[in-house]
Amino acid sequence: MMMMEILKGKHSRKNVLAPACMSGTILLAFKRHYPKKRIHYYGIETDPIFVKMSAINLFLNKMWGEIICVAEQGEDDFKFGYR
Repeated sequence: MMMMEILKGKHSRKNVLAPACMSGTILLAFKRHYPKKRIHYYGIETDPIFVKMSAINLFLNKMWGEIICVAEQGEDDFKFGYR
């Protein structure tokens, strides 16, 4: 609910970040609440399969964004991403 409250304000940026996006369902739900706004969606996940699922969900729902796969906690490595 907090992400939705941010867009109701007068913020100039229209970016949404899901730090543990899994398959991207939170990002999809956010788009359903704001279908006409141009929003950039970003997701971070540690599991490569979920990263691919999120990227496919963004593509199939015509959403602009980026999903990245990062290493487990304790490692500072970026693995890969989809835009």
